[in-house]
Amino acid sequence: MQKEANDIILPAQYTPINQKIASDFSDLKADEWRTWCLALSPLLLKSRLPVRHKENWAKFVQACHIVCRPCITQNEAMIAHKLFHEFVLGVAELYGPEMVTPNMHLHLHLKDSIQDFGPIYAFWLYGFERLNGDIKKMTVNHKTAFEITYMKKFLSVVHYGDYIRNLPQGIKQNPVMMSSFGYLPPTPSDSLCSSTFE
Repeated sequence: MQKEANDIILPAQYTPINQKIASDFSDLKADEWRTWCLALSPLLLKSRLPVRHKENWAKFVQACHIVCRPCITQNEAMIAHKLFHEFVLGVAELYGPEMVTPNMHLHLHLKDSIQDFGPIYAFWLYGFERLNGDIKKMTVNHKTAFEITYMKKFLSVVHYGDYIRNLPQGIKQNPVMMSSFGYLPPTPSDSLCSSTFE
């Protein structure tokens, strides 16, 4: 299935999941699950699932397509809710009630969240989840208040570029000073556009 997935050209809005299908979907982020669910699974599972299982999965995929839109109507939220509900009932019927997971149950609350906060597009955490990997790489002493250490390091990384841009011109034009920040300003030959815009 991984080889087939590698041959699929994904639309730009989907994150490639590379070799993660071959590794049993290990460590997929939410955005990668979205890619699997909406873009890849309808194609890759078409010939692999029995008809009833495929039809049940299609309800989940259709509901996800609806709730992942940047704009959604009340009626669409209700349709998605109904599809999620039918999917959960289908899972219980096809695989047994013990196969209904907490996440499947949480999908049944998305309609309320959409009514309270707007489209999930406005409050999903795909981008933040990607940053978790960077945050986990930060060195901390794991004693008390490590959350503050994480936040300070994270903010220093995020705002480093702002700091460099706001330095006085005299410092920015001095390669020795800039190298002390671990930053070397680009030379005119480094940029294809520099002569065009000067």
